[in-house]
Amino acid sequence: MPQRVDHIDLTVPDLAEALKYFRALGFVLPEVLPASGPVAISLPGDRVTFDIREDRNATTTTLHHVALRTDDHEADLALIDEAGITVSKAATLNPASGRIISNFVDPFGALWQLTD
Repeated sequence: MPQRVDHIDLTVPDLAEALKYFRALGFVLPEVLPASGPVAISLPGDRVTFDIREDRNATTTTLHHVALRTDDHEADLALIDEAGITVSKAATLNPASGRIISNFVDPFGALWQLTD
C-alpha cells in the first residue's frame, strides 16, 4: 500500500501571487523556477511538497490532486483495481518528473495519484 503523501497539487489563478503568499508563510521555493509546469514548494524539513500550477481561468485556489508515494507501483495499482476504484491513467511515465504515475478518482470525483 502507499507509504506516505508525496505531493499535493494545487491550481491557482496567479502563480506569482501564490508563490509570494507561500513564501511569506515560510515555504521554500526553488532557486530557479521551471519554465513551465508546476512549481514544487515545501516547508523546511518536510518531505511533502505542494505543486503549484497556474490556470488563469481559475477564480480560487483549488485542489488538482493528491499524490501518494509507493514503493511497489504495480502491486498497489493492482490493489486499487481489485477494490473497484476507477483508474483513469495507469502506470504512465510523467516526462516532467521522470516518475511513473497512475491516476484514480474517489467516489466524489476528486483526482488522486499514485507515484513512485
